[in-house]
Amino acid sequence: MRRLRSALSLRCSRFVRKHREILLLMIAFNAIVFAPMIFGGRILSPNDVYYNYDPWRSVRGIHAHNSILHDPAFAYGTLISLLKTDWPSFHWNRWVASGIPGFGSVGSAVFSPFIIIPGFVLPLLFFFAGVVLLKLNAGCIGAYLWLREERIGRRGAAIGAVVFTGAGSYVVWWLWQGTNATTLYPFAFLFVARAFHRKTNSIVGVFVLAAAFILSGFPATVVYALYLLVLYTLFLSARSRWFPVREFTRGTFAAALALITLMPMIVPFAAILRQTGYLSTRAHAGELAPFAPAHLAAFVNPYRLGDPTAKVWPGPDDPSIFIETTVYLGLVTIPLIFVAIFVGHRKERWFWIGVLIALIALLFFNTRWTSLVGGLPGIRFSSPTRLRVLLPLAAAYLAATGARGIDGLTRKSRRNSPGMRFVVLAIGLLLVIDLARFAKHFLTYLPPDVARLPETETIAWLHKAAGPARVAPMFDALLPNSAEWMRFEDVRGQFTLEAWYRRLLQRIDPGCWGRANTSLQFNALTADLRDPIWSMLNVRYFVEQPSIDIIRWQIEGASKPAEPGSGQITLSSGQSARRLVNVSDRAVYSLAIGAEIVSARGEVRARLLAPGSGVVVMERTFGADELRRLTKIYLPLPRGERRGDQLIVEVLATGATIRLPAAAAKPSELGVTLIESPLLKVAELKDGRIFENLAALPRFYPVWSVRQMSLDAMLADRKIDFGEECIVPGTVPAMPMATIAAVPRAARRADIRIERYDSRGSHLHVSSVVPYLLVSSEKVNEDLGVRLDGAAADVFVVNGGFAAMAM
Repeated sequence: MRRLRSALSLRCSRFVRKHREILLLMIAFNAIVFAPMIFGGRILSPNDVYYNYDPWRSVRGIHAHNSILHDPAFAYGTLISLLKTDWPSFHWNRWVASGIPGFGSVGSAVFSPFIIIPGFVLPLLFFFAGVVLLKLNAGCIGAYLWLREERIGRRGAAIGAVVFTGAGSYVVWWLWQGTNATTLYPFAFLFVARAFHRKTNSIVGVFVLAAAFILSGFPATVVYALYLLVLYTLFLSARSRWFPVREFTRGTFAAALALITLMPMIVPFAAILRQTGYLSTRAHAGELAPFAPAHLAAFVNPYRLGDPTAKVWPGPDDPSIFIETTVYLGLVTIPLIFVAIFVGHRKERWFWIGVLIALIALLFFNTRWTSLVGGLPGIRFSSPTRLRVLLPLAAAYLAATGARGIDGLTRKSRRNSPGMRFVVLAIGLLLVIDLARFAKHFLTYLPPDVARLPETETIAWLHKAAGPARVAPMFDALLPNSAEWMRFEDVRGQFTLEAWYRRLLQRIDPGCWGRANTSLQFNALTADLRDPIWSMLNVRYFVEQPSIDIIRWQIEGASKPAEPGSGQITLSSGQSARRLVNVSDRAVYSLAIGAEIVSARGEVRARLLAPGSGVVVMERTFGADELRRLTKIYLPLPRGERRGDQLIVEVLATGATIRLPAAAAKPSELGVTLIESPLLKVAELKDGRIFENLAALPRFYPVWSVRQMSLDAMLADRKIDFGEECIVPGTVPAMPMATIAAVPRAARRADIRIERYDSRGSHLHVSSVVPYLLVSSEKVNEDLGVRLDGAAADVFVVNGGFAAMAM
């Protein structure tokens, strides 16, 4: 055992001596970036951006440190919550946009090693810190190994590694999926360098690297590296007049094997990408203008256009472009690049000098080469300014070569001065301080109680609501995709929205989506809240911020008194009041009774009774505090056979004293308001206002009428009652549709009960003596499998893109 310990100690000692420069620089970089966590008890997390939006904004008055760290918090964090606690969402994510492919799709990027490792190993609260820790150190190690393989020397390679991993264009992108691929760049060039040095690369290593690139979730950054790898391979082949055929054959085989292995995860991503119409909207993105030449100053001044963390933005542009415009490489890096031109010893540096010049020309000067490169396959769907992610590669190689040149000069001129061997290391420490301070300034560090998002009253209410049902928040309340984290079904979404689905929602609210936006948001002023599309989508609840009161006034506009009112009725505990109301008008959805709570405690029970029999048709109980916030008793009218033409409204006070409006004709009877809007206010909370859509159709319901109609025609016809008929885009199948349509209206009954509904799927118990069409608001997709009595059943598309089947 002692010999084993001694051998391990000796190996560790040799390893530290051999790589002491890179270890010292990595420790320094990590110490600066994670100092607030190590010494301040804070957590690296962008979750404070949630407090920019309701319901969290209403709970705590917190100003986000860096509001542009938006997508990581509302996309990555939410998906990792599914990874940790909702594995059935691997195939299908039901929480947003009425269902999208689950996190098992490569588009989610959850299975990139830089995401899944911290996602599995760390608590959710520390996930973002784990992502930064892994990307920072993996990029540094990969760049160091690559530059050592390029025979630059360990001190030069250490400095080049810091330049690569700490480059501003990567730092501002650490929490985005783009750096899932860019962090892997050095490993790809390491394999190429090894091949030309006549070394054998592991097939397993190439397979893992190719799989990590595929799973990165950002195809454009993978394509950029692929083009540069091809050019570098051609350069090395021409220079050495030799090509390592065997190694590249093995590498191609391993990459192809990775592609085939991951095909089940690629197909859903490709399908949804095709359905979104994203590529058509980005078809000419590569032709966009590059940076202005004046932006060259950003190489030495990263805050030239403003500082999103200091809230200083002098220009008219959106601060979010800070991420897309950062090209900062460090003040120490630029002199090292110039040194490499004159004292560099590696001839390969001319390739990287050429790459750096070409990138600057493409990024800052609009020439015919810009449009040519922007039109290349894989590049033409993204702005040419995205090519900035290749700058750190060239800068790292040249800075490493320059540091090696300075190292050589100092060794030759001051061989007997022991202090001079630390010159290059001192340059590396200055570089670390410069780049790490920029990273620390950009990232957000929060107290644990702020990073750990609270369950607000609105979210708790939605959790208790009976389901399955979807929610439609207005404006930026519960911003997508927070529903993934908070576990309620949001009809909105971002990133992966099919074109046909967007068109459905754009009929409801034409301004809910813009071509430049990645998410859907509804405006209560412009949205048609009576549109039958809401009902068809199973939208049962609308959520509004407490600072906005639009929906209630729309309901007030659709309200009218049953008869003129006058005076008040005061009910003490145990007393009740009644009123017979005519509800024959089918446009009336609910009743409202103004209520003023006098006592601090107790409750009020409101009922609808059938005249004559006294059978309770509907009953609701309101606590004193709840009724004080609502200010009215709201009673939904039953739809269908139990309703009748007249109902008795009864209000009973239990332990409470309450004042109610009285009818003018009969002061002893209640004054009742008839509401012709299908929306009913059900909760008035500190952080939100919730309305129920009484016209919402169930998630699964029977239909006996089918009509053939294109999507355009369906969207143009606003009189379709989706509860009575469904729309089929193609030819209506003759059988069994003819049999279903022939069922007499009096016999059209079906019992549909949901016995189980969760992320694993639905289990229904259905029974009927007549055939019918089972219609749902579940999307038709590649992962949808339906079984009827244990046997596979066919489904077809209705109402734009939802599933139905003949029963």
